[in-house]
Amino acid sequence: MKKGHPDKRLRVIIFTLLIVGLGVLFSASAVISIESKGNPYYYFIHQLLYGILPGLAVFFVCQKINYKTWKKFALLIFFLSLVLMVLVFIPGLGLKYKGAQRWLNLGFTSVQPAEFLKLGLIIYLSAIFGKKDVHKNGIINLISFLLIIIMVGGLLALQSDAGTLGLIVIVGLIIYFISGA
Repeated sequence: MKKGHPDKRLRVIIFTLLIVGLGVLFSASAVISIESKGNPYYYFIHQLLYGILPGLAVFFVCQKINYKTWKKFALLIFFLSLVLMVLVFIPGLGLKYKGAQRWLNLGFTSVQPAEFLKLGLIIYLSAIFGKKDVHKNGIINLISFLLIIIMVGGLLALQSDAGTLGLIVIVGLIIYFISGA
């Protein structure tokens, strides 16, 4: 891989997962789409227009941003994702569905702030544990890591989102141990 060029193998993996995911979505939703919307392609087209196309646009924009820029803004990104997580609990902004309060109502659509938190936490942990001398401050790194995970875990537990909590703990532990901390 040349310096400054995207990793082609990673792109192949991403687009393979994207295509397989769309195939699984179509396979799983075709009958339901016919019954509820009268069109077997309804959910497939909906995901393509409102999920895949905006996601690809963000993908191509973000790949042009140098990773050092992400590192500079890691704390801000993480903080903003935490703010979004707290906004879920404000009446009128947060949506409660089947006992779980995980969504923000934006009027024209709703979003799940935990998705931003996943990315924000990965960027933040990578920034703080990506330093060369990370192994020198073992106990301090462990305490800071545990405080971050407990804070994030508390917000996710209040939202009744055990799946995302488990994923975040696993990804956080992987980043922590790979960093040598």
